Amino acid sequence: MRDFDASALLDAWEHGCGLPPPRRALVLLAYGWPQLPVGELAAAPLGRRNASLARLRIALFGPELAFVATCPHCAGVVESTLDAAPLAVEAPPPALRAIDVDGACVTLRAATSADLLGLPHDADAARRALALRVIDAGDAALDADTLTEASLATIADALAQIDPAATTDLVLDCPDCGGRWQGGLDIAAFLWREVDAWARRTLREVHALARAYAWREADVLALSPTRRKLYLELCGA
Repeated sequence: MRDFDASALLDAWEHGCGLPPPRRALVLLAYGWPQLPVGELAAAPLGRRNASLARLRIALFGPELAFVATCPHCAGVVESTLDAAPLAVEAPPPALRAIDVDGACVTLRAATSADLLGLPHDADAARRALALRVIDAGDAALDADTLTEASLATIADALAQIDPAATTDLVLDCPDCGGRWQGGLDIAAFLWREVDAWARRTLREVHALARAYAWREADVLALSPTRRKLYLELCGA
């Protein structure tokens, strides 16, 4: 994995701005592993992708994930933390699985980043399109619009079994009302928000120091965080 490179991370952030979430995740992976072709990164199972993003997050910002959630029972704000280290452990490659879909025996594989690209915006249409992308029906003719709810549930359950790291479920407790509920952590979206906040903060610092000292962006990015903070204090930024 690449060592921290502020200039390259800013380039990745700029490239990812305006892209849909699945492509943003690939941009972050390409930053962390520039030696790997994007096609190889896109073909990795989602569980492996998530573990790689968790490792990248630890390298960039540390292992503790701090987040807030809204209690569905009382609408209270719940603050929580999560250790990213267990998420960074890469599981064995998912195996293929034979399942029955609408009376046809099909072969199911784990979903990849490539499978998430170009899905319909409608949630129901997206899950149906994804279902067809991850199964090999052989000679059977299957149509996304006619897949039964039972078959969609079978596909979803099988995906969760062969690649459990593709999703991260959290059990949260509300200290105000005592309510408990289950939520999901999207490590790709979480990391992108952090990179976005870091990039905007860093560019504000570049702006302030460039105005004060006529430094180039590269000069400011080359400073250690300690030195940069001191110079910002000296110029009153």
